[in-house]
Amino acid sequence: MKKEPKQKTYRRPRIGEFVHFLCEEYKLNTSEVYDKLVERFPELLNKERCSNCNASMSEYQFTLDTLDALLLLGMGKIVGKRALTMPFHEANKVHLQTSLNKYYSVPSRSTQCSKLGLIAKVLRKNGTHDQKAGWLITRRGFAFLAGHPVPKRVQTFRNQITERFEETTTFQEIMGSVVDDVVVQKELSTQQDYKFNALETWAVAGFAQGTLI
Repeated sequence: MKKEPKQKTYRRPRIGEFVHFLCEEYKLNTSEVYDKLVERFPELLNKERCSNCNASMSEYQFTLDTLDALLLLGMGKIVGKRALTMPFHEANKVHLQTSLNKYYSVPSRSTQCSKLGLIAKVLRKNGTHDQKAGWLITRRGFAFLAGHPVPKRVQTFRNQITERFEETTTFQEIMGSVVDDVVVQKELSTQQDYKFNALETWAVAGFAQGTLI
């Protein structure tokens, strides 16, 4: 499998649109105006930071891959087993570093999976992350485990999702290349039965339960 890491680009500041509009409105030479602005304000050349507020201009694209699927697979097994003996809203809380500590890379995928909408932080009543409770699987996450198509790639800007691309993928498609992936094989070395029965957990979760989002 060809690795698809998080991709980083930079958003163009809107000042360019303003300058272009003014140049057209007042019949000014756009190149000359830009040259004068950059000469007076060299910080405009820094594409990484907003020249006005110094905030980051970085955009990130997150693409769903096998390690993300493994995180959902591990969480799904834990939730499905717990849901047989406790209320689902309690079962659907997984502390990744504790419960999936036999893997090296999988727990570190929580940020990517949350951006993809597959998992979410368990929140306290005051809205802060309950780090002891950990993470829960979302509706989209259970749909993915059940074999339904989900968005394969999203784009974020300043921690906000700005675009969900039309391309979708499924759990089966992502895991279909697992046999060729050396990194994933290492992750699976202590777990022989990785063909998770997603439909069983999907049936346990249902849509009537309260903490699916």
